[in-house]
Amino acid sequence: MKPGLESAGEPAVRDECGRERMRRSARSTEGSAGAWSGLWVVDKPSGMSSLDVSRRIKSWAGPLKMGHTGTLDPMASGVLPILVGNATRLLEYLPLEPKRYLAGMELGVETDTWDASGRVVSRNPWEETTPGRVEEVFADLEGQQLLPAPAFSAIKHRGRPLYVYARKGRPVLPAPRPVFIRRLTLLNRTAARVDFELVCGRGTYVRAVVQEVGKRLGCGACLVSLRRQQCGSFALEHAYSLTQMESLFRAGNLGEALIPPYRLLEHLETFEIDEQAGKMMRQGHALRQATSDSCPPGDTGLGDPVRVLVQGKLLAVAKLVRDAQGLLLQPVRVLE
Repeated sequence: MKPGLESAGEPAVRDECGRERMRRSARSTEGSAGAWSGLWVVDKPSGMSSLDVSRRIKSWAGPLKMGHTGTLDPMASGVLPILVGNATRLLEYLPLEPKRYLAGMELGVETDTWDASGRVVSRNPWEETTPGRVEEVFADLEGQQLLPAPAFSAIKHRGRPLYVYARKGRPVLPAPRPVFIRRLTLLNRTAARVDFELVCGRGTYVRAVVQEVGKRLGCGACLVSLRRQQCGSFALEHAYSLTQMESLFRAGNLGEALIPPYRLLEHLETFEIDEQAGKMMRQGHALRQATSDSCPPGDTGLGDPVRVLVQGKLLAVAKLVRDAQGLLLQPVRVLE
């Protein structure tokens, strides 16, 4: 048993502290749609924007607070995490890396958008580009890189997305951005078509990786297909298609597809507290560990986020702080 917690200046309350792996219930949510909180893993279809997908789901679920993370271009398909209700407050704590993609590029073709949706700006010979040379370029791109973002992207410049300038014929190419490519693997080569797997960190535009590959090969290239297999802890095998979600909606079971908040933060150290302590934390009070010389549990350090559960439900994200009397559990994001 770990040390108990008490409100600073209040009597000690009983608690259990330690990493928990909690079983997902058959039904993730209770009550009306307005009370839903959690995350949907959606298999976004090609041809829709990420915002269009959110709007489609909102048309079924009603006026919920909702936000997607890890935006996919309209051409792309695959894993799109969508946060719902109070769980939207958890975005910064979600495990969203690495990201894994299966993609295809066409050698010898360059477009203004760096993918097949754009206007062709050049065609170049590619026939002398061997699979071995492609693998060499892929290997050189693994690790920390500086890559420019596409002119057709949502990155802001003077308060406006870059695509606004590009669509008006005044493209702005921002300074190269640091990205981390964990793995870039050639899967297949058929004529000018190159299929590959990319595992990377956040902020990586796959179009930018393809543009850089084409540049280094000397023939140019553009992205022609993209499917995200994984976004951190959320993978394609966890995802629901829009057709499946519509079926759940019509059956009155759309809430069952939600991953509840407590499961979203299973990678964080866990503090389980009782209702009395939970009431104090809802009011913004810090909880003190009963033993002043106790250390943070596991590998958790001072200032690191931890999850706080009450009766198996996520109450808050907190952080461990220290004062003259010992360790305190300070609420940072309270969900209830």
